[in-house]
Amino acid sequence: MSIGLVRRFAQSMALVIAVASVSGLIAKPLNAQTKPSPDKKLPFEAAIEGAKKLGVGVVAAYKKGDNTLLELSRDVFKRIFVWYSETVTVPTGVVDHLYLGGTVVRFQRRGNRVFIRDLTASFGKRAGGRQAPEPGQKSGGRIDPIALAVRRANEPPIISVLSIAASGDDGEVLVDVTKLFSGDIETMSARSQVVQAGLVPLQVNPAASYTTSVRVFPNNFGVRAHLTFLAKSKEPVAPPRNVSLRVGHSLVMLAEKPMTGRIFDPRAGASFEPEQG
Repeated sequence: MSIGLVRRFAQSMALVIAVASVSGLIAKPLNAQTKPSPDKKLPFEAAIEGAKKLGVGVVAAYKKGDNTLLELSRDVFKRIFVWYSETVTVPTGVVDHLYLGGTVVRFQRRGNRVFIRDLTASFGKRAGGRQAPEPGQKSGGRIDPIALAVRRANEPPIISVLSIAASGDDGEVLVDVTKLFSGDIETMSARSQVVQAGLVPLQVNPAASYTTSVRVFPNNFGVRAHLTFLAKSKEPVAPPRNVSLRVGHSLVMLAEKPMTGRIFDPRAGASFEPEQG
C-alpha cells in the first residue's frame, strides 16, 4: 500500500471520528432532556419523604415534623364511618362523663379538597323495619320511598374540610389532619369540660395544642390530641388563662351494607332518652 493511500485513509478516519464526537455532544443534552432522572420522586413520594410511618390499616398514618398525615385510599371514599369522641384526661377539678359526641360521616373528594360530611340525620332514617337506602342508591327492592324522599330532601352538612397535599395514581390522597384534631370540633366540642371547671372558654390556643398519637387497625383508626383552651373566669377582673385536656377520637368503618334498623320495643329495656321528673 502506497504512502498516499495510507495518508488518505487516516484523514478519512479522523473525519469520521470528529463527526461522531460532535453528534454525541449534540445528542447527549437532548437525551438528558427526554429521559427522566432516576432520582426524581413522584409528588406522593416526595410528600411523605422523611416522614415516620405510624401504621397501616384502613388508612395509612404518617408523622412529618409536627404534622400528622393520613393516606386515604380510593375505597375509603366509598365507605361510611362512625366517629366517636371522648375525653382522655380532664381539667383539674372536673368530674364528668367522658363522652363528647358521636356522628356518622363520609369522606368526599371534591377537586383538591376532602370534605367530611355528617350523615347522622339521614343515616338514621328507617321506616317499616326496612333498610334505608345507601347514599346515591336510586333503585332496589329494599328502598323505602319515605326514607328515600327524606334523604333527598336533606343535604348532609360539611363538618370539616381537608386540603390534599398529594395524590397517587391509584386514587389515594394524602391529607394533613393536624389542624382538624388539634382543634375543637363543633359537633364534638370539648368546651363543656372547660365550663365544668367554672370557666368560660374563649378559643383553642393553637400554639399549645397538638396530636399526641395515632393508632391504625384494619377497620378503624384512633387519634389522641392535647387541647389547650384560652378561658376566663366568671369574675370580670380575672385575667384569661390556659386550660388543658386530652381528647380521643375513634373512627370505625361500618359494614359495606348497613344493618337493618330495629323496630322499637319497650321490652328491650334500653332507652337513650333522658328520664323525666
